[in-house]
Amino acid sequence: MLDAARLHALLSLLPGIALICDPEGRVRYCSAEKAGVRRGKRIRDYVPEPVCREVEKALRANATERRAIVRAPHDNADALWFVRVARLAGAERPILFAVILLREPRCRDADPALADERAPGWTRRFEKRVRDRAHELEALQTLSRSLIAAQEAERRRIAQDIHDQAGEMITIATIELENLRRAIPDAADTARIISNNLKELSGALRAICYGLHPVMLDRFGLSAAMEHYVNEFKKGSSFVVRSHIEYMRPKDLPPHVALFFYRALQESLTNIARHAGPCEVSVRLERKGRDLVLQISDTGRGFAPDEQSQGLGLLGMRERAAACGAALRIISSPGAGVDIFISFTLNRGKPDDSSGNR
Repeated sequence: MLDAARLHALLSLLPGIALICDPEGRVRYCSAEKAGVRRGKRIRDYVPEPVCREVEKALRANATERRAIVRAPHDNADALWFVRVARLAGAERPILFAVILLREPRCRDADPALADERAPGWTRRFEKRVRDRAHELEALQTLSRSLIAAQEAERRRIAQDIHDQAGEMITIATIELENLRRAIPDAADTARIISNNLKELSGALRAICYGLHPVMLDRFGLSAAMEHYVNEFKKGSSFVVRSHIEYMRPKDLPPHVALFFYRALQESLTNIARHAGPCEVSVRLERKGRDLVLQISDTGRGFAPDEQSQGLGLLGMRERAAACGAALRIISSPGAGVDIFISFTLNRGKPDDSSGNR
């Protein structure tokens, strides 16, 4: 069984448009952002009547496995719709998704009887394509996880080297400066200025080390590390920041997922500081059922949807989300701020166990 994040990533690679709806027939996902499909609306609002009948038939039957191919118009042209019911990992009820399978010109002239005759073959070829794409996606995710792990290991090593070597040199310089101040009383003022500069340098190096590798994340877990980072962001900026960070037991979250959530917060607040302009910022980390959800919002300048793929920071965030099986959604438009939603299903396959608030 696929989990929701892998299914979304897989369907985004397929041609045509894929819709996922819940057992009540409401749209929960659309693979094409520009298709104008709104989440929460009934699937009947977007698909032809023959497809709706197949969807409703499947929902009434509450089948765990059901498939059909329906010929119905789309954009004033004939199209073949592949309709299937499937159960996602962690879902108590089946989730149905419908895919526009073919939309080429040759489909418009196809004989309906011939289409029905060839439907089983199309189904097999489509499912083989899905399996091939799933294997390719899994290989890419494995490679991405390996690259991210190597990157984090190198960051940890650099942070440790800076802490050990530069920190030791600053400590020695501070001691020698104190000896100089005692030996030459007339140099006390100069020594004090140099000492203050060394303290500022030490603080700057600590911040660099923490940015490279957040030690607090290892020691105290995601909630404490995020609270610390948000508080430091408040101190170093003029933004109005509101935060609600629910306590998460470190054992409830895999280390690579905790690191992704932290890096996502880090990247998001950095982008806000650089691009948003004067605005209000909201950070929420909370558990909703089986999902851990992080929402980072600002009321700043925002950006056009087609600009999302141009920023390396957002691209890296998407790669990290796919690598750890998290769902990432970014909503923005010019002048309307940015909303970033990240969710990860906790304890997959295990009973729900709320961790409570701090």
